[in-house]
Amino acid sequence: MGRSFFEENGILEFPYGPADFPKQVIGKKQSCMSICRTFQKHFFQSVLKNLHFHATESPNVVIAEFTSNGKAISTDKPYNQQYISVVTTNDDGKILKYVDFWNPLVAMEAINAPLSNFVNQ
Repeated sequence: MGRSFFEENGILEFPYGPADFPKQVIGKKQSCMSICRTFQKHFFQSVLKNLHFHATESPNVVIAEFTSNGKAISTDKPYNQQYISVVTTNDDGKILKYVDFWNPLVAMEAINAPLSNFVNQ
């Protein structure tokens, strides 16, 4: 994972996460990086595509839509997800807040397990 794109106390939010999944994690050294590493243990995303950016009134806010095609590593089932991300950065380009709108049902179906299994490993 090398270099971090998150500011030290950056926030990663999952507003559509199910009850057993964190709605928000704070801090690149622990929570945000842990979620990202855990995701990589469970899913292989071979293709990110259909990237579309939406203009905002702030140069520090980006809204992006994209899709991913991949698979769950444990089940070899497809993991084809649609995302909308709202990213707020500081003037140095570090992420202050990343709001990740995704469908948790796609993830649960792919791993054949509740998402609490995903975050508790």
